[in-house]
Amino acid sequence: FRRATRPTRRHARSRNGCYWGVFMEHAIRGAPGLPDGDLLWPCLSVKAPYQTACFHLHHLVQAIVFERMGITEREQQSDMRVDACARITGPSLRLACIEHVGYASTYVPGFRVTEDDCSRFGDAQDRSACLFGLTRALASYDRFAEAHQLCTMQSDAQHKRACYEGLFDRLYATNDLDDRACDGSTGPDCRMHLDNFLKNPDDLLTVL
Repeated sequence: FRRATRPTRRHARSRNGCYWGVFMEHAIRGAPGLPDGDLLWPCLSVKAPYQTACFHLHHLVQAIVFERMGITEREQQSDMRVDACARITGPSLRLACIEHVGYASTYVPGFRVTEDDCSRFGDAQDRSACLFGLTRALASYDRFAEAHQLCTMQSDAQHKRACYEGLFDRLYATNDLDDRACDGSTGPDCRMHLDNFLKNPDDLLTVL
């Protein structure tokens, strides 16, 4: 792992992508060493600089855990993901885990933005982190109509901002962010949040 991550340590914005790739390869290989029933492994056992990145595509490892346990129902998987995050004591890492809950929810069969897993979080900061991850995942697969629908549904200002930031941050990371990011949205909210994001793309409400 040290050899794999060393080349990008000097490049702040790209290094997380490098770390994500290392953890993704590990998951694709079947997550060697995965303890039975552990939905947080290996993210709490790697060194601090890599823990947040570990959660980014952690649904790939969790899918192996669920398969071994014979758990196929979406609701039960979501409940277990939420409960696992609640066991993390460090606030930043817990939010990274919660962001992953949002990201992972789009991969579960039967996903609908009207019943998103982020509604499971009552705390405003937790829900914001979840929404950020959810729209980031939707943008990753060009599911912009669903992302806009979800953001429009948010009545809380903080939740709406986090929702749009997940969408914009993903497009920004791939150099695809421009005025078209708001195509298909209704009302002025998307444009307002896009203008605010472009003023300082690193000033995010939630974690990366």
